[in-house]
Amino acid sequence: MNIKKVLPIALIGLLVGCDTEDENNIDSILISPNDYKVVEFTLKPNQEVNISVQDINHVLSESYIIDQASYQDWQDETQNGDFENALLNFEFAFPPLSGKHQSGWLPLGNGLTADTTFYLFFENTKFGVVAPPEGGDEMASTMMYTLELRN
Repeated sequence: MNIKKVLPIALIGLLVGCDTEDENNIDSILISPNDYKVVEFTLKPNQEVNISVQDINHVLSESYIIDQASYQDWQDETQNGDFENALLNFEFAFPPLSGKHQSGWLPLGNGLTADTTFYLFFENTKFGVVAPPEGGDEMASTMMYTLELRN
């Protein structure tokens, strides 16, 4: 078999198989005890998102998908560090269980007329079902996430 003949055909096949409309983001994030972190993403009108989260070090945190207004409300309400009595409005909540969890394709962009910011929200506070374990800095939670967008 002549590699010079096969290589261009293989490259064309790979390029045809690529969907330039989809976006993927894979990363991990460290959430210290009594803290929260967000990963910002923007949806275009009619775009869908599929997110998976997985605990890496078996120190659980809770994960949500929230919109910009909910994030601003959370920041305003918790600026004094009182997470125990905070309220959080969310679009989707992942189970606070060990392992990997996936949202499935969520049509959060349906009905939008402009690009809209959402957040993958991780919290390791006394807010939810899971509170940070006692033990200092080594009890930080490390979460891996995959964020996929499609039209």
